[in-house]
Amino acid sequence: MELRLLVNRLEFLRAGEKTVVLEKLETVTDLHRVSNADLESWLSRRVKASWRAGELLRKVDTDRKFLDREGTWLLWGHETAFPEALRQISDPPWLLWGRGSWPEANRWAAMVGTRYPSEAAKHAAAVFAGQLAASGAVVVSGLAHGIDACSHAGALRTGTTVAVLGNGIDTISPVTNQRLAGRILATGGALVSEYGPGDEAFPWRFVARNRLISGLCRSVMVVQAPRKSGALITADFALDQGRDVVVHRSGLEGERGEGTRELARQGAPVIGRLAELEALWNGEMVPGTTEQGWLEGLA
Repeated sequence: MELRLLVNRLEFLRAGEKTVVLEKLETVTDLHRVSNADLESWLSRRVKASWRAGELLRKVDTDRKFLDREGTWLLWGHETAFPEALRQISDPPWLLWGRGSWPEANRWAAMVGTRYPSEAAKHAAAVFAGQLAASGAVVVSGLAHGIDACSHAGALRTGTTVAVLGNGIDTISPVTNQRLAGRILATGGALVSEYGPGDEAFPWRFVARNRLISGLCRSVMVVQAPRKSGALITADFALDQGRDVVVHRSGLEGERGEGTRELARQGAPVIGRLAELEALWNGEMVPGTTEQGWLEGLA
């Protein structure tokens, strides 16, 4: 366990590369003798990195202590318990930190959107998430302000939700969502992250976590998103991963819906009812955007 945690802390390595390095090491102290030249030989690529073994060991000690907390767990990418949906994406995490309970459900759907939604979009997110959860699906989002928080809260009224964090598993960001995170844990849901205790909430980590939000799910709903929204990054990941991307018809209007409208123009189905999403899952015809005229007259 300690050696795997140590290799995981070599953050400049990709998931597959960590497996290669792990196979080359027998003990924790072996890392002291590893050079960039060794890594280049093992990985067949240029490596420009530096690390301090003592600092890494301190982080590993923190990791082990955090794992001793009740309700905290690790899922390693090579284990059978690791989510098969994540194993299939092009850049799977090497591990998943978790708090709470991993839901046992066959249907997972992500709901994402702007941190500053309209009142109509906030209401729509909560209602749709509640319908999804009531149907037995797990609602996945990123615990951010706005659409994420509304989606989690709506799901909690009727079922289960999972929040994917863009920072260390020990921290809730934003702090104003700490109570919401507590409710997720108290109702059988989970907080998950590929980042360990103490890892800060850097912007690039939130971008990277978006691939996990989409990767866990069959479908990604963008409820409302302006241009250059992080939710559109999640949609891009979803398309690359072969996931469905849909938009909610409540989030098409105004500047806050510019990104949502663009997804619709590109062919994302515009839906507003759970039955429409279920039709997509069942391979049935879903009303298209052009045929239904949802974009006509919108700014």
